[in-house]
Amino acid sequence: MPRRKTIGDKEVLEKALQALMEAGPAFTLADAAKRSGLAAPTLLQRYGSKKELVRAAFAQDNDRLADRFNAIAEKGPSRERLISSLVDLARAFGDGTSMADQFVMLAEDIRDPALGRIAADRMDLIRDFIGKMLPKAKIELAAAVRLIEAQWHGAVVQAALTGTRDVSGHVRRSLRRLIDLIEA
Repeated sequence: MPRRKTIGDKEVLEKALQALMEAGPAFTLADAAKRSGLAAPTLLQRYGSKKELVRAAFAQDNDRLADRFNAIAEKGPSRERLISSLVDLARAFGDGTSMADQFVMLAEDIRDPALGRIAADRMDLIRDFIGKMLPKAKIELAAAVRLIEAQWHGAVVQAALTGTRDVSGHVRRSLRRLIDLIEA
């Protein structure tokens, strides 16, 4: 008879993602085990491998993001809610130091087709959300969405590379300027 789970998969994956974001590319099963309170062999039993644990954690985070975006979009289009939501999302990248870890993790997304698909799904979520929230684009909506997505990524990277301490402010100002142009 299987043992009863003391911690559900959803919570395990949340804890694993937190550990992954803190540890960056040096992330180990031991990090996830420590954060979740489970033994590393238990994590292997549940997920089969570290790679599968990481994939499941990122996929669950996409589900969480989709729910969050849907709740915001239900309130209707709003440039300010769009900007605030993208600024909040940029906070996950941390400061310039932790951004370097994000770049290393991006390389893993590109090398691993399953992680790449999860990353692509996340970008689809973000683009869909931008399209729903952009109230007054004066250019083709698909082009406006791609420009905003690119600007968001670019502002996050600029902040990291220039050592900008106020990443949120930098991203907010950058997006406002671009959306002003798109709506003009």
